[in-house]
Amino acid sequence: MDIIVVDDVSVRTVVLTLRHRTLPLTFTLFPMMHVGEPAFYDAVAEQLRTHDLIVAEGVGSSVPTDLLTLTYRFAGDNPRLGLVVQPGRMIDVGVPLVRPDMTGPEFEKRWRTIRRWERAMVWALAPVVGLHMRLFASRKYLASMAELDDDVIMLRDEPDLELRRVIGDERDALLTQALAEIVDTRGHEPIKVAVVYGAEHVHPVVTFLSARYRYVPRAAEWLTIFHI
Repeated sequence: MDIIVVDDVSVRTVVLTLRHRTLPLTFTLFPMMHVGEPAFYDAVAEQLRTHDLIVAEGVGSSVPTDLLTLTYRFAGDNPRLGLVVQPGRMIDVGVPLVRPDMTGPEFEKRWRTIRRWERAMVWALAPVVGLHMRLFASRKYLASMAELDDDVIMLRDEPDLELRRVIGDERDALLTQALAEIVDTRGHEPIKVAVVYGAEHVHPVVTFLSARYRYVPRAAEWLTIFHI
């Protein structure tokens, strides 16, 4: 399953609609890159207005989250790129919002349990990579790291890093629990639910909704994140 694709001219993300054979509730998945052209985020916001509920990521503010988001925040500050960091107003479209993510204190508490060498690695590398993004990154360089499909996800999951489990698996569990509650309580309603999460969270969502509730992808649309 292609999630983010890269060609010679652009980086694009799929907007995936999942439907059930009998339940009227539908899901629309919006795999996000957190840096892109303003037009991309405007296009997502426009589609979100047509939904009845938005489920969006957003770990609460803390020192560790500020550190982990340094790379893309610095890329958004690079004037040569002409890109912006995903704006908070994108999901502020007058539609009810659910945020099943960790709060700042929850993430900070979990961060302190991660092995010291992993935390030290992040403290050492994040400012360096962020500075490189701020001073030297190009759109072509960002595109080279953006492509995401099932094979790429499998490769990224190989390292046995506790940090990966915290920012990936544990947050995926919170998200899928929230989606389960929505299906269990509102599955009989003809509503459209938008799921707006980072692209690497999309595969676990599709797998979960398919295995537990037999939701399947029925439609796909491509949006351009940025041109190269």
